[in-house]
Amino acid sequence: AKTKFILRIVIMIKILFGILFGLELILLVLVLTQIFRRDFHIWPPHIEQPAITHWALGIFYILILGSIWFCVLEWNNSLFDQNWIRYFGGMLLSSGLVFYIWCRMYMSKRLFGTKDHLITQGPYQYTRNPLYAADSFIFIGFALLGNSLLLFILMASLTLIVLLLLLVEEPWLLEQYGGKYQDYSEKTPRFL
Repeated sequence: AKTKFILRIVIMIKILFGILFGLELILLVLVLTQIFRRDFHIWPPHIEQPAITHWALGIFYILILGSIWFCVLEWNNSLFDQNWIRYFGGMLLSSGLVFYIWCRMYMSKRLFGTKDHLITQGPYQYTRNPLYAADSFIFIGFALLGNSLLLFILMASLTLIVLLLLLVEEPWLLEQYGGKYQDYSEKTPRFL
């Protein structure tokens, strides 16, 4: 009975990994399509959001929730033998969450700056993309804490997608804010 239970868990892990990785590939294709075809738009969302943007955001949130369940199923799969790596992952995850909360609080409940106001203070004085930096810390920290090769692959792929979003968002910001963004981008690093 115990062997059947373990076998079912292993099968569920493989199925969940396949689904999540497939969703990541779809998200990656959408982001790459926008990078290479400027007439295709998924990010950043606007008031007149196309349906594809809603689907992309839905996929992203499914990936986050699915990865949490994946971590539960794969917990302690012994990718790393040293506990210090897991502690480091916990510190990365925690600091990423604190940084993320600071960014969100500073933005005063705005998803993006308004057309006439580019946010350049608070966390935005250190990096032009503090939310993406926080996301990267959270994803990599979660992967190290989860101690699973498959979870690490999922989180590394998700981090790559988040970093590719920089290439999508920056031309939009330059279009929205012009010289103001150009000056800001020359003074402030893209990432930490």
